[in-house]
Amino acid sequence: MARERLAELLDVSAAAASSVYRKLSATDLSVVVDGAGPLRFPVSDEQAVQLRGLGHRARFGRGEQTLTDPEVRDTWEIPKESVRVEWTEAFAAVLDGMRAELGLPLHCELTPELHSILLYETGQFFVAHQDSEKDDAMVATLVVTLPSAHTGGELVIEHQGQTKKYRGLKTAVSLVAFYADCRHQVVPVKTGNRVTLTYNLLLTGDGQDAAAEHPLVGDLAACLHAHFTTPVVLPYSRRRGDPPARLAYLLDHEYTARGLSWSRLKGSDTARGALLRAAAERAGCEITLALAEI
Repeated sequence: MARERLAELLDVSAAAASSVYRKLSATDLSVVVDGAGPLRFPVSDEQAVQLRGLGHRARFGRGEQTLTDPEVRDTWEIPKESVRVEWTEAFAAVLDGMRAELGLPLHCELTPELHSILLYETGQFFVAHQDSEKDDAMVATLVVTLPSAHTGGELVIEHQGQTKKYRGLKTAVSLVAFYADCRHQVVPVKTGNRVTLTYNLLLTGDGQDAAAEHPLVGDLAACLHAHFTTPVVLPYSRRRGDPPARLAYLLDHEYTARGLSWSRLKGSDTARGALLRAAAERAGCEITLALAEI
């Protein structure tokens, strides 16, 4: 059937990761915290104690509420207003590589916005959850684990049945970017202290222009034309009814009403959405984004 052929074409059109990993030298980053001074890498136990004294128990969102519950999130948050972070030019190159691996278009850009600095002491953790969108342009989260001699505390990310586990390093900075709808957790720290910077990744740009000339657009438009002009066979009858009036294509990622827009699609949805828009225009169809509950 035309809709099955369309789904097959879109399945092979793009493949993108939901989370990506990079590492940088400890010399590519400097962090200064009011009251603790410049952090030295690997972060020492003495500086971890200073950070704890400057922090408060981290909160988390549940629906419209913001809560504190150490059974759910047990970690210390240092106010970002007291933190100054400086990166070398290598950071911009890493972000651009992450953008590409996450499947976002070439001429789009990821802008990091510092959200918090967190300290996980031995035994602390954060149960599985999804990040909320702190900005209309937010598509992903970046977790930067500072060099320290801790064990445990791995960041575990799940999406569409796949699980990836990321560990911090003792002598280098580890960076993990992942889409905001991915479920993730921080497992308990076994020894030492885990210190992280978290960023909201904001997306600017639109990948639609490049899709119009893609060779698949013609085939996709032909599938749309066939779908909307072929009468359907009525259930329990050999009689044919009118051609269908709609076609729904489910995307891979989850979206909120706030984050649902053509310029904020995630991963493989980015390329597939752009191809469908171009094919719909060529076939003379109206296309729109909508939320679906399954």
